[in-house]
Amino acid sequence: MLNFIKTYILFVGLSSIIVSCNNSGRPVSKEDQKIFARFFQFEPTPDVKNFYYFPDEPGIDPSYWISFECNESTVARVRESLELQPESQPQEGLIGGLNIEPKPWWDTSFIKKSIPFSRQKENTYRYLWYDKDKRKVYFLSFDT
Repeated sequence: MLNFIKTYILFVGLSSIIVSCNNSGRPVSKEDQKIFARFFQFEPTPDVKNFYYFPDEPGIDPSYWISFECNESTVARVRESLELQPESQPQEGLIGGLNIEPKPWWDTSFIKKSIPFSRQKENTYRYLWYDKDKRKVYFLSFDT
């Protein structure tokens, strides 16, 4: 009986590891899906995981900070949807907000050394950085 229990515990443990490796990441909630569609103008694709959103809305200049994991094809779709173009050099986008007081999901060191895609339309600025190694998007939108 003791061997059966050990085998069962080992099986359950290994099954959990396999499932988590094949389906890693926090799924996108219904609220996250609405936010994603609002900013990127299409529904999130199944590869979008670990979606985080921080709205900094007090005052007259709101900023919105978003991070999620996805494939490069989703990044290309976001770039196309928002008409983002590559910058010529690294750019933080906005001095302040999560670049000064980052959340665990906002990697300021990566952002500071990376060349983003961006667009300015009237008083709205949008920046997108993509970490290919981590498959992670960092997106910032703010008004001036």
